[in-house]
Amino acid sequence: MTANLNLPSQAECLELFKQYHTPANIIRHSLAVNKVANYLASSIKKAGIDINETLVDRASLLHDLLRVCDIKNNLYTFNDPQDLTVANKKIWQEQREKYKNQHHAEITANLFKQQYPEMAEVIRKHRLSAVIKNQLVTWEEKIVYYADKRVNHDKFVSLEERMSEGKKRWQIQKSQDYSKQIINAMERLEKEIFQLINKQPDEINKL
Repeated sequence: MTANLNLPSQAECLELFKQYHTPANIIRHSLAVNKVANYLASSIKKAGIDINETLVDRASLLHDLLRVCDIKNNLYTFNDPQDLTVANKKIWQEQREKYKNQHHAEITANLFKQQYPEMAEVIRKHRLSAVIKNQLVTWEEKIVYYADKRVNHDKFVSLEERMSEGKKRWQIQKSQDYSKQIINAMERLEKEIFQLINKQPDEINKL
C-alpha cells in the first residue's frame, strides 16, 4: 500500500485531538502507540515489505480519538485533574450519549470513512476481536492493532501484561475460552511480525 493516499497531516491530527476534546491521558496513550507502530512499520519496510508508513503513523495517532465514548468504568478515573473542567465533562457526556452503545473504533472509523477511507479501515480494525475474526489483512492493520496491545496507558508492556490489566479495567473477558483465543491469536501475530523483522518482542519495552 505505497500509493499516495489522502491522509491528514500530523498537525491536523493534533488539531483533531483539540476539536474532539480528547483527554490528555488518551492522547499520551495514542502517542505511545504511535511510537511502537512507527518503529515496527519502519522495521518492516527495512525488511523489504511494502507498507505505507504514513498510513500507520496517522491511524495509530487517531485510533482512540473518541475513546471516551465507550469507557466502561468511571469515565474520570484516569483523567488528569486539569482535564476535568466543566466544559470537558459536558462535551464528553454529550459524546457518550450521541454514540451510546457503539464501539470507539467504529465511531472514529465512521467519522473518517468519507474523507480518509483507508485510514478509517485501519482504525476500524483495532478493536480487540479483530484478531480472532481474521479481519487483520494488511500490514498497516496488523501493526496498528498490535502496537495498541503493547501499550498500557502510556507504558510499553508485554502482551500478557496488557491483556491482564485490560480484563480488570474494561471487563473484556467474555469467557475463559474467548480469552485464550484472543491471547493465542495475538501471540501468533506477534510471532509473525518479529520473525519478519528479526527482532525480539521485548525490544518494544526499550523504546
